[in-house]
Amino acid sequence: MTRGTRHALAALIISLCATAAFAAADALRLRADRAFEWDDYAGSSAMYEVLISRTPDDSDLYARAIVSRQMLGDTLAAVDLMQRAMAHGLGLGDMLGEVKSTDFAKGRAELYAAYLVNLRNAMPWMERALDNQLLEYYDFRNDGPMIERYARIMLAPLPQSTHYLNLLARGLMLQNRLDEAAEVWHRILEIDPADATAATYLEAAGR
Repeated sequence: MTRGTRHALAALIISLCATAAFAAADALRLRADRAFEWDDYAGSSAMYEVLISRTPDDSDLYARAIVSRQMLGDTLAAVDLMQRAMAHGLGLGDMLGEVKSTDFAKGRAELYAAYLVNLRNAMPWMERALDNQLLEYYDFRNDGPMIERYARIMLAPLPQSTHYLNLLARGLMLQNRLDEAAEVWHRILEIDPADATAATYLEAAGR
């Protein structure tokens, strides 16, 4: 066998091995996704971990692995997965978007809020970003008391933010505290007389 033939044979073997590895990974991904859809979260979690070890920058794998851990009640592992994702260059905002959509698709929106709180406790340096995510979540859920709570948190360093003031007013309104909400809307118009949201709510409330 000539040197050229040996090189060609080696290249062929490497190519075949690579093809087999890709095929195996694809098969494992299909099995993991099937386990996830069938609510076999122990199985899906184990398989997603193997897949993540091979492609540690795949945000969808992390999101499904996180939700699998949430479903199993393993909060520490779910937080660890987010930290690993971020260590591999995946952004917190993008990752949270995928976790949120996956939780919601599973009909378990409450898991997302609990996860945000767990992340906040584990990563205090990301506290403000996570508080903002919690505010958005409770605004979506029309939860007046929690909107008020997180709007006040976000307003603490930004008392002139009309965005957060409008959310505060909305939280108060949802609790039927209309006089307090009206005070906030008036304050918003003092900051920005062109704020259409505050003006519309004041007109509707007859204030």
